[in-house]
Amino acid sequence: IIVLLFLLSSNKKFFAQVNEGGLLFLTIPPGGRPTGMGWAFTALANDASAIYWNPAGLAFLEKDKQELIFSYSNWIPMLPDIYHAFIGYERFIKGWGNLGGCLNYMSYGVLEETDHTGAKIGEFRSNEYSITPLCFSTLITEDLSVGISFKLIYSDLYPGGARFPEARAFAYAVDFGFIQRGLFAKFDSTGVLLHGLSVATLLQNIGPDVYYISKDKSDPLPQAFKFGLAYTLRQEIKGEEGLYNELNLTYDLRKPLVAREDTSIQRPSFIKSIFSSWTDESWDWEIKSIEQYFGVEYWYASWIALRMGYKLVLASSSKWKLDKTSTSTFGAGINYTVGDVNYLIDLSYMPSYGVTENTYHFSLCIK
Repeated sequence: IIVLLFLLSSNKKFFAQVNEGGLLFLTIPPGGRPTGMGWAFTALANDASAIYWNPAGLAFLEKDKQELIFSYSNWIPMLPDIYHAFIGYERFIKGWGNLGGCLNYMSYGVLEETDHTGAKIGEFRSNEYSITPLCFSTLITEDLSVGISFKLIYSDLYPGGARFPEARAFAYAVDFGFIQRGLFAKFDSTGVLLHGLSVATLLQNIGPDVYYISKDKSDPLPQAFKFGLAYTLRQEIKGEEGLYNELNLTYDLRKPLVAREDTSIQRPSFIKSIFSSWTDESWDWEIKSIEQYFGVEYWYASWIALRMGYKLVLASSSKWKLDKTSTSTFGAGINYTVGDVNYLIDLSYMPSYGVTENTYHFSLCIK
């Protein structure tokens, strides 16, 4: 039981991350659109999934609409009860800004409990989830936004029994981001953006360590710094006035902000780790530990989209060993309108990642 639970909830190869700490389900991204773009969405973040990707993105959403998004992924296809689900909602409130909230849920399925002889004595369900009761974003200038979200996190791996104590934990964290849009921008005579660059930064999962039994055996949250670029290019379709071909090129880099695992010294606080995690290894290691994500999205007439992405990340099979793991992603989406309501359906496919393969992400966004 214990081995399996650690494989599912905190094993770094399972999530294909390096030196990330605990509660790694927080690193699983929602949305068929951003996952089809290689997880490079920090600077684009222009739908309700921005609550996860970068809360600053909410400020640029349409003020006269509200958005609801649902995302689902069977993380390991051969095990259907191991899945990830996300639901988020946002709306603009005059005089305040954009407010939102979400539920981020990871199910590890129903597991059997056995006695010392291996005989089954019961079953229990294992899961983890985070609730974001408040996400706030507002414009500082016409093209600069800031956003912050607060999340409550609960891990319920094992309810406890005769052989082992319960494995349950509670934590909280904050995400804080900026987005600057409209750099090198050009508009047509009607005010439609023809091309422009967006730049974003994000601090993600910033919070105190989590522990199941005692504070002496705590793990840091998967804190990270993210930097993103997004370049948008539009060209009007010949013979179709007001309809455009649109191309989005995105790039993200992600630096884990988790202090080095070293039992000979006391791990710094989560605040100090934001700074010390840049210098607690050799400079060569620190540079190599930066994960990179690349994405491409093409829209035809704001109706159908095709996507590709590439992820270059790091997995660690031992404390000091680096193994480069990369994978491509593919996706497509359809946007259609019924009355005043838009429906965006997205699907992405990831051939392999860590110990997972043939993983699909589905999402539906209503606005």
